[in-house]
Amino acid sequence: MSFSAQVGFLKGLMELRLLNYGELEDQMELSTLTRLQSICMEQSEMNRLPAWMGALANLLYLQLEGVMLVAWSLAGFKSLQSLDISSCNVVQVIDSMGQLTSLTSLRIVDCRLAELSSSISRLQNLRDLDLDCSFFPEFPRALQALRAPELRRVCLEGNSRLSRQNDAAREDKGYRALPVKAADLAWLLHHPRLQTVSITATKAEAAELQAFKQELCKVSGCDVLNIKCFG
Repeated sequence: MSFSAQVGFLKGLMELRLLNYGELEDQMELSTLTRLQSICMEQSEMNRLPAWMGALANLLYLQLEGVMLVAWSLAGFKSLQSLDISSCNVVQVIDSMGQLTSLTSLRIVDCRLAELSSSISRLQNLRDLDLDCSFFPEFPRALQALRAPELRRVCLEGNSRLSRQNDAAREDKGYRALPVKAADLAWLLHHPRLQTVSITATKAEAAELQAFKQELCKVSGCDVLNIKCFG
């Protein structure tokens, strides 16, 4: 009996970890594991997600670490509540991510993310947003249209790496000093339930953001904007 067939008998399985999942393993048919709620996929050269994964109607949590993800889609993952992507070959938030209308937590860090699809504005149930902005050429405009009434935590700290890199190392790795202005953060004023917002900025930018910091404090009822300075 094949490994795939053996795993298929685990009808009550709710959590699954896939390590070094490749083309051979991709021949497995695991859509019978209908009670799966959590999948962690690590260190895989697959450039897409397995088709059976998108057929899991009860999948709530998906963690991807060290996965290639070149030609990939999130179509079919409508029940997903938490998506954690780290150390993957991800350069943009794809349009199909906008279909994840049940998503409450989105984390994309240690990737080469440089573009956000406007579809991110459809994630109206977000409570936790964590994006590594180290490679963005400018502050992501797609966030301006985001309206998530329950949004509590926002972390856009990509620039924190810059404070630990000399100029030559920054240029070699492609990191950019992402400018941050009050206008870039105006969308946060539409989220009165915010509890913490973390960004990085130069000392000059931090000084200019003080008025916005006070304005956001009035909206949320407490001091939520945390600015880490560099340069």
